[in-house]
Amino acid sequence: MKKGQRGMMKGMEQTSFLDYELSTQKPTRRREFLRQMQELIPWNELEQKCISAGVYKANWGERARPSLPFRTLLGSLFLQAWYGLSDPQTEEQIVDSLSFREFLGIGFDGVVPDETTLCRFRNGLIRSGIMEEVFERVKAEVERRGWLLKSGQVVDATIVQTARPKEVRREEGQVEKNVYDAEAGYTKKRDRVYYGYKLHIVTDKRGWVCGVKTTSASVHDSGVVEELVDVATGIKELYGDSGYMSRDREAWCRERGIEYKVVRRRVRGETELNKSVRERNRAISKVRGVVELPFAILKRWMGYVRCRFRGLEKNGAYHFLLMAAYNLKRMYGELKREVETYA
Repeated sequence: MKKGQRGMMKGMEQTSFLDYELSTQKPTRRREFLRQMQELIPWNELEQKCISAGVYKANWGERARPSLPFRTLLGSLFLQAWYGLSDPQTEEQIVDSLSFREFLGIGFDGVVPDETTLCRFRNGLIRSGIMEEVFERVKAEVERRGWLLKSGQVVDATIVQTARPKEVRREEGQVEKNVYDAEAGYTKKRDRVYYGYKLHIVTDKRGWVCGVKTTSASVHDSGVVEELVDVATGIKELYGDSGYMSRDREAWCRERGIEYKVVRRRVRGETELNKSVRERNRAISKVRGVVELPFAILKRWMGYVRCRFRGLEKNGAYHFLLMAAYNLKRMYGELKREVETYA
């Protein structure tokens, strides 16, 4: 081997073959996004939380092989959330994608987490309530950077469908329903019947998600307002569509000094809304519409259109992870705009 070749190989060993391979390729938007996520996710704080909860054991197994790095495990769950991947798909994508390997800190010779490992790690996070902690830590970073507006909040809910009960005919001629998920429920919207869960969220007036709640689809949208709205933040306004129109909710807000800005619909005996009410509704809708952004990104960009798990506990915990992933994506967009502004 020539002297120049030896020098090049020595430099490659110092930086790792993965770094060298990535340096020879044209930068992509996905790689740029994932590199920014490496800096934004509070890895150390969440790792200590998981160790304290007994979910993760660093350097576990002195008599066996060491455990996978925490960043690799939690990062794999974020990749699932951002790109709509199942456990088997996640394993395959990590094997094939250099940008995924770089994000997870896995070199060419690194150990790729298999689908069973990912499933066990996620179940541990769910049982210990760490998923909500992940969401809260990301939200705290948004607040620390001064992006979270506390003057008003917007509430909304979306239906996430799951497999419906199937009718099974017995030999005796009886018909029974084989329930896939007993904790899911039915609801009707625009004359169409849905079966599954509802994801309730509250955002600030810029679209940052501040609170998350999951219920059966049979629960009314306005039934969890008191749980979602963080009164301690000192909000002055609460926005919502006509589904949140309620005298009880309005009285609840009035008692706490919150202006109840909900779109008003016609009630029994009214043929049409007067001009002042219509103008008020339009003004409210301009602000309220921002709450649709998280759902649009969740379903179109992140590919989350159906429940991935069975049961309220698992789906509810996963929704915290999804909303944390959404807030992280928004942070990436904000930082990118700041760079472009001052460039």
